[in-house]
Amino acid sequence: MKKLILVVVVILCSCSETILIKTDENKDLFKSENDLIYYNNNPYTGTLIYPIYDRKLKTRNTDVIYKKFGLKDGKNDGLFEEYFRKKDPYKQGEIKRRINYLDGEFHGLYEEFYINGQIERRVGYLNGEKHGKSEEYYEDEKPNEFANYKHGNLHGLKVEYERYIPKRFKNISREDTIHDIVYRSNFKDGELDGLLTYYNNGKIEREQNYLNGEMDGLATYYYENGNIEKKENYRKNKKDGLWEWYDESGELTYSKTYKYGSLSLNGAVEIMNNHCFVSGQQLIKYFEGKFDGNIVYFFYSLKSEMVNGKSYSCISMMAPTSYDILATDCKNSIIKVREWNKIPGSPKIYL
Repeated sequence: MKKLILVVVVILCSCSETILIKTDENKDLFKSENDLIYYNNNPYTGTLIYPIYDRKLKTRNTDVIYKKFGLKDGKNDGLFEEYFRKKDPYKQGEIKRRINYLDGEFHGLYEEFYINGQIERRVGYLNGEKHGKSEEYYEDEKPNEFANYKHGNLHGLKVEYERYIPKRFKNISREDTIHDIVYRSNFKDGELDGLLTYYNNGKIEREQNYLNGEMDGLATYYYENGNIEKKENYRKNKKDGLWEWYDESGELTYSKTYKYGSLSLNGAVEIMNNHCFVSGQQLIKYFEGKFDGNIVYFFYSLKSEMVNGKSYSCISMMAPTSYDILATDCKNSIIKVREWNKIPGSPKIYL
C-alpha cells in the first residue's frame, strides 16, 4: 500500500499565523464529517492547502498533488484550485482544475485543464446547476462540444465534434487527424426544439425537426453524394403526411401518405397497388369499412391468369395502424364478388 503523508496548511483569516497539520499526528484537529470540514471540532472558515507527498509517485507528473480551496462554516465557498504534481510536493505545478463555490455548491465558472495547460472543459454554474455556456476541447484546442444551459437544462444550441483517422491513411500523425462536426441541435428547457442535424465525414446525413421534445415536421435523409435518400413527415412523434424514397441519382422510387400516426386510405392504396403489380393482379375496388368494430381498409383485386378456365380474384384487408397486408383470400371470381358485395359499405361489383 502506498504511504501518503498528508500535510494541511491552514491559513487563518484572523491572523497571519500559518499552522501545519500532519493528519497522521494531529488528526483530531482536522476532520471531515457530514459534508463539512472541521478544525478543532468547529466548522472551519478560511483557506486550506493540501500538499500531498508520495515517494512512489514523485517521478510522475500527471498526478494531482496540490489543492487549495476556501471554506465558510465548513462548506466549500469561494475558489477551489487543484494542480498537477511536481517533484517537490510542496510546490504547485500546472493548474488542473479551478472551481467557484457558494455555500457548498458550484456557483460561477468551472474549469478543467490538460497537463500542457490547454483548457479541457469550461462550464458556468448557478446555485449548483449548469447555467450558461458549456465548452469542451481536445488537447490541441480544437472543439469537442459546445452547449448552452438554463437552470440545469439544455437550452439553446448544442454542437458536438469528433476526431478520427481516415481508413485510407496509414502512419498519419496526430496533427493530421480529421476534425469534423457530427451533431448540431437546439434545445428549449431540456427538450429538443428546432432542427436536429447529424453529420458524417462533415456532410449532412440527416435533418429532423422537433417541437417540445417531439418529432414534428419534415425529416430528411441524405446519400453520401448529397442527394436526398428519404423524406418523412411527423406530427407529435407520429407519422403524418407524405413520405418519399429516392434512389442515389435523385429519382423518386416510392411514396406513402400517412394520417397522423396511421396509414391513410390513399397510403394503403399505394401499398396495395405495389403488391398487385408484383403478384400479377389488378386493383379493382377499395373502401374504408369496419371489422370487429375497428376501421379496416378492404381491397378487391383480380388476378390476370385464369384457373380452370375461370377468373380468379382476391379480397384483402389492411389496418391503419399496420403497413402490411393483414389478410388475403383468393378464390373463383364469382364467389369472391358475392362475398365482396355482402361486406357492409362495399362499392358493389356486378357480374
